[in-house]
Amino acid sequence: MSNGMPPIIVVGAGPVGLTTALGLYFYGLPFALFEDDAELSLDTKAGTILTRTLEAFRRYGVADRVLAKALRVDEIGDVERATNTARPSVQTALLSDDTRYPFVINMPQHHLEPILRAAIDERSPGAFHLQHRLTSFPRDYPYLAYFADPEEWMILVRQPHCWRFLYPLAASVPEPTATEFRAKVIRFIGPVDEMEILNTIVYRIHHRVATQWRCDRVFLMGDAAHLITPMWALGLNTGILDAISLPWRLAWVARGWASDALLDGYAREQRPVAAEGSGEMAQAAHKYMAGQAATVKAMSGTAWANAATRTMLGVRLGVDDAGDWSMVKTDRGPFRVGDRIPDGVLHAGDGRPVRLHDLVDDSFVALYFTDVRRRPDIPADVPGLKHLIVSHRDAPLDGGLRGRSLFDVGDRFRQLMGCPRDTLVLVRPDDHIAAIAAMGAARAQDLYRQVVGQP
Repeated sequence: MSNGMPPIIVVGAGPVGLTTALGLYFYGLPFALFEDDAELSLDTKAGTILTRTLEAFRRYGVADRVLAKALRVDEIGDVERATNTARPSVQTALLSDDTRYPFVINMPQHHLEPILRAAIDERSPGAFHLQHRLTSFPRDYPYLAYFADPEEWMILVRQPHCWRFLYPLAASVPEPTATEFRAKVIRFIGPVDEMEILNTIVYRIHHRVATQWRCDRVFLMGDAAHLITPMWALGLNTGILDAISLPWRLAWVARGWASDALLDGYAREQRPVAAEGSGEMAQAAHKYMAGQAATVKAMSGTAWANAATRTMLGVRLGVDDAGDWSMVKTDRGPFRVGDRIPDGVLHAGDGRPVRLHDLVDDSFVALYFTDVRRRPDIPADVPGLKHLIVSHRDAPLDGGLRGRSLFDVGDRFRQLMGCPRDTLVLVRPDDHIAAIAAMGAARAQDLYRQVVGQP
C-alpha cells in the first residue's frame, strides 16, 4: 500500500480525523492516527450527521455500519415557540434524484466515533495510537503567524520592540494572571528564558478560522482549521467536507499523477467555505431561530433548495477560482463548474444500474452527454481518468462502445444536469465538477491535465 512512502500523520481522533484516516486508507496511502486522550470522547457533542457526510462515509466504506446504529430522519421540523405552530419543514425526500441518502441521521458523536475507529483497526491494525500528543514539528515563526488549535487559537505578531500574543477569552473567564499567560505562551512556542508583560487588553472577537491551512507538508482540518457554531449541524459536517477534499489530492500527488500545486487547492477551496459559507449559515441559523425567517436567504428557496442547503451544504467550490462559497441553494438550476454532481442512476452495458458517485470514487471521469449511436470518438482510459458516454439511447452491441456507455433512461440525468447535448463534463473524485465544455471545443485529457497540474 505504501510504495515505500512514510505514513501521513493525522493528529486528533474526532470524527474529522477518523474519517480522514479512512479516506487515506481508501486511496491506498499509509497513515498513523494519534489522539491525546486515553480513550475516545464520551461527550455527546455533535448529534446530527448530514447527507453529504453520509456520502463520504459511503465512499470510505462505513456508511452501512453507521446507518445500522442511527435514526434516519426525512423531515427537519421548525416550530414557533411563542405560538406552538409549525413553520414549513425541510423535506429531504425531495433529494431522491440527487443522492442515495435522501435523509439525515441522528447519532451522538460518542456513538459514531467507535464505529469509525473499529473500521480503522480492522483495515490498518496498529495505526491508531491513544495517549500521544503532538508537541512540535520543524518550523520557525515569521513576524506574523496564526496558530490554530481546537481548544485555543493564538496569533503571534512581532512588533518593533516586543512580541504580541492574541488569545480567545470567554466572556465568563477572568483575564489570565502573569503566570497563566506565561503558560499559554509556552504551550504554543515552547520554553523561553525571560518574559516581561508590558500590557494586556481584552476585546471581543467572533467566528474563528485559521488564516493559513497549509505549511509545507502540514494541513489543518476540522476544528484545527475552523471553529463553527453547532447550529444546523455545521461543526462536524463542515469538518467532513475537509476530509472529502484532502485525501484524494494526497493520493494523486503520491501516485505521481499530479503536481504539488493540486494540494494548494485544498485550502483555496475549503477555507472560503468555512470562513464565509459557514459564517453565512451560522448567521442564518441564529436569525431563523430568533423568528426572523423572512430575512434568511438560507431558507428562502424552493423546497428542494432548502433541503439541499440544510443536508448537503450545497456549496459550489471555487474549482475554477470563480466559485461561490455560499452553502445556500435557492433553486436547482443548471449545474456549473464547482457544483457537486448528483448521484444519479444510470445503466451499464450489462444492464446493471450504476450510481454516478461509484464511478468517481477513485478516478476523474469524463462524461460525454451525446448519442452513442453516432459512435463518438472517445479517448482510451488512463490512470486517474476514465471516459464514459451518457446516452439517452442504449448502445448497440455492434458499435464497440457498449462497455463504455451508460444508458440514461428517458434522458433524465442529462435534463437534471441542465446541460445541452454534446456536452463534456469532467468530474473529480470528490464528486465536484471540474470542467464543462462543448464536445469538440475541448479535450478531456487537456482539461484533466490543467486541473491536476500535469505539463
